[in-house]
Amino acid sequence: MASLSRALRVATTCPRKRPAQGLRLQPLASVAGPTTEKNVPYQRTLKEEAQGPSTAARGPSQPLPRTADVVVIGGGSLGCQTLYHLAKLGVSGAVLLERERLTSGTTWHTAGLLWQLRPSDVEVELLAHTRRVVSRELEKETGLHTGWIQNGGLFIASNRQRLDEYKRLMSLGKAYGVESHVLSPAETKALYPLMNVDDLYGTLYVPQDGTMDPAGTCTTLVRAAAARGAQVIENCPVTGIRVRTDDFGVRRVAAVETQHGSIQTPCVVNCAGVWASTVGRMAGVKVPLVAMHHAYVVTERIEGIQNMPNVRDHDASVYLRLQGDALSVGGYECNPVFWEEVSDKFAFGLFDLDWDVFSQHIEGAINRVPVLERTGIKSTVCGPESFTPDHKPLMGEAPELRGFFLGCGFNSAGMMLGGGCGQELAHWIIHGRPEKDMYGYDIRQVLPPGPQAGPAVPGWGGEKVGTLQEGAVPGSQEPSWRRQQGGGRGGGCQQQQQSPGVTGFGRSTAPHGSRVSCPGPCLTLYSSPSVSPLSLSVPKCDVGPMNRATLRERSGMSAVSGLAPARLRSQASQNLGVSAAGPCFEPPPASPDSSEACPNELRVPGLTMAQERKMKNQAGDLALCDGCCPLPQELLEQGCVFQERHGWERPGWFSPQGTAPVPDYDYYGAYGNQVHQDCAYTRLLGDEYTFEFPPHHCVIQKECLTCREAAAVFNMSYFGKFYLLGLDASKAADWLFSADVSRPPGSTVYTCMLNQRGGTESDLTVSRLAPGPEAGPLAPAFEGDGYYLAVGGAAAQHNWSHISTVLQDQKFRCRLIDSSEDLGMISIQGPASRAILQEVLDADLSNSAFPFSTHQLVRAAGHLVRAMRLSFVGELGWELHIPRASCVPVYRAVMTAGAKHGLVNAGYRAIDSLSIEKGYRHWHADLRSDDSPLEAGLAFTCKLKSCVPFLGREALEKQREAGLRRRLVSLTVEEKVPMFGLEAIWRNGQVVGHVRRADFGFTVDKTIAYGYIQNPSGGPVSLDFVKSGDYALERMGITYAAQVHLKSPFDPDNKRVRGIY
Repeated sequence: MASLSRALRVATTCPRKRPAQGLRLQPLASVAGPTTEKNVPYQRTLKEEAQGPSTAARGPSQPLPRTADVVVIGGGSLGCQTLYHLAKLGVSGAVLLERERLTSGTTWHTAGLLWQLRPSDVEVELLAHTRRVVSRELEKETGLHTGWIQNGGLFIASNRQRLDEYKRLMSLGKAYGVESHVLSPAETKALYPLMNVDDLYGTLYVPQDGTMDPAGTCTTLVRAAAARGAQVIENCPVTGIRVRTDDFGVRRVAAVETQHGSIQTPCVVNCAGVWASTVGRMAGVKVPLVAMHHAYVVTERIEGIQNMPNVRDHDASVYLRLQGDALSVGGYECNPVFWEEVSDKFAFGLFDLDWDVFSQHIEGAINRVPVLERTGIKSTVCGPESFTPDHKPLMGEAPELRGFFLGCGFNSAGMMLGGGCGQELAHWIIHGRPEKDMYGYDIRQVLPPGPQAGPAVPGWGGEKVGTLQEGAVPGSQEPSWRRQQGGGRGGGCQQQQQSPGVTGFGRSTAPHGSRVSCPGPCLTLYSSPSVSPLSLSVPKCDVGPMNRATLRERSGMSAVSGLAPARLRSQASQNLGVSAAGPCFEPPPASPDSSEACPNELRVPGLTMAQERKMKNQAGDLALCDGCCPLPQELLEQGCVFQERHGWERPGWFSPQGTAPVPDYDYYGAYGNQVHQDCAYTRLLGDEYTFEFPPHHCVIQKECLTCREAAAVFNMSYFGKFYLLGLDASKAADWLFSADVSRPPGSTVYTCMLNQRGGTESDLTVSRLAPGPEAGPLAPAFEGDGYYLAVGGAAAQHNWSHISTVLQDQKFRCRLIDSSEDLGMISIQGPASRAILQEVLDADLSNSAFPFSTHQLVRAAGHLVRAMRLSFVGELGWELHIPRASCVPVYRAVMTAGAKHGLVNAGYRAIDSLSIEKGYRHWHADLRSDDSPLEAGLAFTCKLKSCVPFLGREALEKQREAGLRRRLVSLTVEEKVPMFGLEAIWRNGQVVGHVRRADFGFTVDKTIAYGYIQNPSGGPVSLDFVKSGDYALERMGITYAAQVHLKSPFDPDNKRVRGIY
């Protein structure tokens, strides 16, 4: 039997095969190497039961029902978990369809690891639920053992930054009751005697981590679901999804077609894993994921390995899973093999292991457990897994099709996230929204669909045009269990004209222009084929209108650009597991049990937005040039270091060292490329690998203090900019927005949008418009009423989908137009802002003529702009919303006028610091869809004193009457220590919450943190409770005394925004 050391020698001495031309991807065939059996290490799988006649010959395992409340497609981990939780929540008419046997796709060969700690509070909760279901609840319900083994988990830190990260995870775990211990090398050796600890800084030990058995878990799940009335039908391939168009032009699921008949249903859940894209195409839904090979090997018996914890070495990108008296050794490589043609006939199958690819894991495994060098290999496991461009799952209702939900793209983490995600998906289906904040997984982050087949249907606003599609169900109704919602479920009538644009995680690059959504049949229009005026827009994944051939090699393109962005992003994100990550560094998660992600949105060290733009330009894939997008180039020349946020570049900070040329993407040295050894750009990003203050901390300080003392200009063009127009626009605004926006034209209101449960789906500004004589990007023509909405760019698509759904559900006669790429936006803030802008604008900027929270159409250096007196940093200031053609001259005029006043460019790192000083909320940081405005201290944004109904009002009234069970508080720390979020909050010696958002406030010269606290007794969190405690924040295991604040620690009386200095 071959040993791991021999496998490594063979892989390194055999001639490397010539890389494929163009993509330079690893071919599927295996090189010569050790011969081993291909077999999963589980004692029992469902494969044996599946032997015999073909699926078609066997037929379905039971007759198909004529109707079903929900049809789940796919019998893997997510499908079984979703079915189980639907049944548990009372949906008895749920059906699961599996084309072969349960687990036959990717679940059957999964390693089944469960690590409880990840750098996300939501994911910690999801993992905790999975563990409860698998370790306790299922066995209690069914009397069957799921195969759960609690042997513990051990994270390896081979550098200081990685150990710091694990200390942060330990602190977060305290807020959720997850026992964990940071061990020294000596303590690690005592726990795991076979481990080499000579190169370790320490480890994180979680005693209650463990391993799941895929067959045992899924069998028990469906047994429990069937006991509640759910049905599981195996050997029943789905062949199509029937869609109907309702009287308002909205596409809805009507039925599921199979080889053995059809099932009428209003709801389909795509849990098909690697095959999810195929199922999506049946319904006209784009599913941006790709299939890759994932492999591990199972060793022969190892003396002394029994009862050892599972091991994850992020820096070596290796995991070691206990397998009885042996180990399974696997990892995530820098040169993954893509499964080019996903076969519909593939079931309980494995690939030949490519030792050239896998050999990189052997060295790391042998270094960590040296006995492996002399240990034989019993079998190899190489099967397909699905991966997404941002390494996050795809969940929720598809924007293209109402009633079509996704639960796929789990990046090898479907088993450990399955329980939590299955529960949330069930809530999503039944109640319209999940219970937890699932924004990071929400398919609504992805752009609306690409070109649709067939002609677009004209008309809007309830006009009855269009007919039922063939096979639609006349008079089909929503089932009684499915509660009608006012919003938050995604979806919209968002068809597009044929165009060269793409769809994906982020905004479309070409075309650009105005997108229109209406409750009735309508178009999504893009006008001119150019790009955003101030921010380059590049999607995270452009698989939307691409077919499979496009996802493979693009003939005629350069080798650099040959890797389609969906796969390129997946390859880039997978490789981040080999490096430590810091809190100011933004990789997509590196692997299914990934390392820390960054709250401050700096780009990944390999593939960056600038590199992606460069590659696309070289390939002629985007019509981008300095002439049509000059301002980013100007900012770069001034030393701008860009961040990426949802596909947009935005300024992070401005380096006094000047520009850092962006090298070509090096693919981490994979596919025949050379790793960049040393360059200014790499060093700049390398500075982010720290949990201390980064080297540019003083640069951000200067930007912040200049804004407070003089003025700063912020490029905020990545903001979403929508128009809500029409006869029912005021009715829609009253229902959508928590604040009273029924004010005269010229007013601007800060407000929230809520879901049915009172959670905050967005915070934004809404400006009332007056009809104008001429239509233009700043004043579109409309009848009835008009509103201009400005929303955070990262959440723009989320906002679009939420509003579109409300318009559909309430049947409001109005239009929603997206002008995000037609308009730029710069914000000039600081005591000198009025003096600067008075030289540029042709308007009186005095307090009486231009009060706070108002807007006017004015001329800036001769160009028409919309000026808004607003601030997100707590200073006197204005935002200028500018047509794209006017952005550069207006920006230059502002900079020229500001030169004598000390005006500087500033970025979003400065905004983060300035805004937290003032106590302004950041949506999806200290304000999320599972936080109510009352809990977040934003009761002033809710028109509860009026009698006007709005979405979420009933939930807020009940919450107010019962008392708040948690409350957002502000805390400051005197000691100058960096904090970034996830730190534990202590009150009177007890952990009462964790920090959601933290930054250093340069004006107050303190670290500032915001987090939600709870009463350990379970009672309300009153203001007296908040004020009466002694607080501390735990950072990496060390506690720091903290002071709690009921008001902003900076300018609590709001004088500065009113121009009072």
